[in-house]
Amino acid sequence: MILEVGKAGKVRFIRGIKKTNIFEIGPHGMVVERDKNTIYLYATNNRCSEIYAIATLGDNKLMKGKSHLMAAAYTQDIMVLDAGELLVVVDYEKKKIAVNKPEVPVVGKKDWAESPRMEWEPYFNAMFGLPVDGVLMPPPDLSKKEEEEPAPEVTRIEALEEFWSWFEENEEQIVDKTIEGGDAAETITARIRLRLAMAFSYEKPENIEFQLGGDGEKNELSVYHFNRDRLKEDTAKLGEVMPESLKERWNYYTEA
Repeated sequence: MILEVGKAGKVRFIRGIKKTNIFEIGPHGMVVERDKNTIYLYATNNRCSEIYAIATLGDNKLMKGKSHLMAAAYTQDIMVLDAGELLVVVDYEKKKIAVNKPEVPVVGKKDWAESPRMEWEPYFNAMFGLPVDGVLMPPPDLSKKEEEEPAPEVTRIEALEEFWSWFEENEEQIVDKTIEGGDAAETITARIRLRLAMAFSYEKPENIEFQLGGDGEKNELSVYHFNRDRLKEDTAKLGEVMPESLKERWNYYTEA
């Protein structure tokens, strides 16, 4: 089973038996193992021969009724474990782990430092946004179906409206982080790109370009269509469904 998630990650499910689940992403690996009454997550290499860090996830209730837990990836270096209410992000490049429950202990091995834990919300929310499932899992690829049967218009409009709903909910953070610049601006840009990719599900995130700015009185969002017919049409529609409440503070443009 191969899970394709985000813009560059491919996770391969190697093995799922009663006590051990093994996942692989490029040169990296993740092992979820049950030992007596406790479940552990190991960040490893793809051969599972080196352990970089260990997170003690909790008791066996995590595995109850599950043949294996869900692992996904955002990029080639970031793997995510989804165990229902428990979510773990392993960043192999930064040698860090984020867990959404503070009581979960994390211990580093080798050069991952003794405590490789990083704060959950600033890292996870900035990288993936909310809700978690909607960002981690890619939107369905409707391109082939639409050659034979176009997707209902309501579906496209709802996807565009959902973008604005998310944008308005996170408006203050978008403005603040853009002004802050640096890593803060990069992470909010990544979140907007992922949300636009959900609205334009036929486009890969890396092919979507936009720009944030302002004219002194209003903020500006410009989305580029590059004269691609469908994208040109949908970026125009995105402007049409922009809420009136946002129009008071934002100008929206679509450009080639």
